[in-house]
Amino acid sequence: MDVDLKQAFLCDVYFDGCEFRRADFDEAQFEGEAHFDGARFVGEARFIGAVFLGYEVSFWSARFEAVSWFRWVAFHGYTNFQDTYFGFNAEFSRSQFSENAFFDHMAVRNHAWFTHAVFHGSVTFQHARAEGATFWLDSFRAGADFRWAQFASPPKVGKCEAVGQAERHWPDNWVELTAKDACGFVDSWPADRAAVVEEAHAAEIRAQWESRS
Repeated sequence: MDVDLKQAFLCDVYFDGCEFRRADFDEAQFEGEAHFDGARFVGEARFIGAVFLGYEVSFWSARFEAVSWFRWVAFHGYTNFQDTYFGFNAEFSRSQFSENAFFDHMAVRNHAWFTHAVFHGSVTFQHARAEGATFWLDSFRAGADFRWAQFASPPKVGKCEAVGQAERHWPDNWVELTAKDACGFVDSWPADRAAVVEEAHAAEIRAQWESRS
């Protein structure tokens, strides 16, 4: 059936295994745990501006067969999208992940969007599959793991930052540029931060800095 819980206040919800024709959770506030494990969204699924305040939110093995929106979402607890299937897109732009987030084995038929997303905890995309993905102006403040992820076209990255000394495994064409790479030409570059860019762009930047020496 269609579900309209826009701007609703929900406490400890368990939609495990439920099937939604159309679901609207825009600006809903979830207190406590929120579970959608194995749920199926046949039509549009909307979570724009939703806030998850509990210890854990889980969409493990959920299926989104149409357009889905997780834009401007605040995930305050551990976030689980492992084994989730997106039949059209995966839209997480401008979302905040306060704790660890798991996207392992996620499958996206078209494109995954993570523009302006902030990952305060570790994030893993191990064995994730997508036609394409875009990470733009993102902030990775802990570990990031893209090992064994498969993309039909190289995932796009631009103006992203990596903070701290956590262990990170990027896709093959991504590299980190640190203050050391700047060769002293960028005095304000924080020592614990790195810019995450595509490998070809990194080579151009390094060549430009070397030409100034």
